[in-house]
Amino acid sequence: MKAKVETKAKKEKEKKNKSEVKIKKHKQGQKGTSHIYKKHLLEALESCMGIVTLACKKISISRRTHYEYMETDEDYKKQVYDIQEMVLDLAESKLIGFINQGSETSTMFYLKTKGRNRGYSQDIILQQKEEKEIKVNIQVVDDKKK
Repeated sequence: MKAKVETKAKKEKEKKNKSEVKIKKHKQGQKGTSHIYKKHLLEALESCMGIVTLACKKISISRRTHYEYMETDEDYKKQVYDIQEMVLDLAESKLIGFINQGSETSTMFYLKTKGRNRGYSQDIILQQKEEKEIKVNIQVVDDKKK
C-alpha cells in the first residue's frame, strides 16, 4: 500500500514538473505553447472549482494572464464559463440534497431565488400606471404579544 502511495506521488510530481516546464516556456514567449498553457490553466480552474486565485497559484501564474486570455480568446472564455456552470450545477445539486433531507432554510432559500416568479419573495413590488405620489405606511405587528 505504501508503495502505491509513493508511486502515485511520484507520478503527480513528474506531471507537475512537465507542466512547470511548459509554463516556463510560455512565460519566456516561445511560440506554440499558449494552447498548452491555457489547457493547464483550465485544468487548474476545474480542480479549484473555478476560483481564479487558487488556480493561478496552483500553476504559478498571475491572475492577469487569465483575464488577458478571457479578453482575447473566445474559446477559452467559453470553457471558463462552462467550468463556472459546472460549479453552479454542483452547488444546486447540494442544495437539492439538503432540501430532500428536510432543511427548511434550504427550502426557503430555493423558493426565494428560483420561485420568485411564483410569488415566493420578500420583495414588495409596487406598480402604478400614472405618475402620482404614493404614500406607504408600514406597520409591523408582533404576533407574539397578542
